[in-house]
Amino acid sequence: SLLLDLLTPVIKSWPSEWCLEANKWSLQIHGGYGYTRDYAPEQTYRDNRLNMIHEGTNGIQSLDLLGRKVHLQNGRGIDLLCKRVEETIKIANEIGKKTYLSNLEKHAEALADATTRLQRTTSVLKKAGENDPALMLCNSHEYLNMFGHTVVAWFWLKLESAATLALFESNTCMEEELNLLKGQLLSSQYYYTYELPKTIQQADALISLDNTNLQMRDEYF
Repeated sequence: SLLLDLLTPVIKSWPSEWCLEANKWSLQIHGGYGYTRDYAPEQTYRDNRLNMIHEGTNGIQSLDLLGRKVHLQNGRGIDLLCKRVEETIKIANEIGKKTYLSNLEKHAEALADATTRLQRTTSVLKKAGENDPALMLCNSHEYLNMFGHTVVAWFWLKLESAATLALFESNTCMEEELNLLKGQLLSSQYYYTYELPKTIQQADALISLDNTNLQMRDEYF
């Protein structure tokens, strides 16, 4: 239940924000028609835009994650998460050595680095919060994004491991199943190439304890 408590803000907010990016591009590729009611993307976008607002806005969820959830039982939730990730990395490396069909070992290493980055960033922010809670929380939304990107990379490694093993043992797979598995491998490859690296910049900004958001005033607008 402690791990579920930790992940609840991420489960609610990360998909609502980043899946909307997929909606945005589905609208974009339709050109001008994507903006009209002749096609589904405009309604899908409008409907999904609500998800970042109801049941606690993403900003509130980020404050809950960084201000409360990561501190529960002296940070034991983060420890549990990292342990689960380590188990997945171990399995991925074993499958990678056995099959040589994908970038599993490379992605396992990238996830290990991202998890270490998340732990270090969390420690720095928690220490800063001991003396200045506002400084700790002023970039909580960026922390939530970093946390979510790392967790989703974990999910992708689990899926990539299963798909790789299935392809390795694909003597009886039909063509449609093979295409699905290959698509999953490429999707994971895309995520690890273009999405997970975002956590590097996010960690750098968070660890610097930048207080730009705290300096802004109403009269500056």
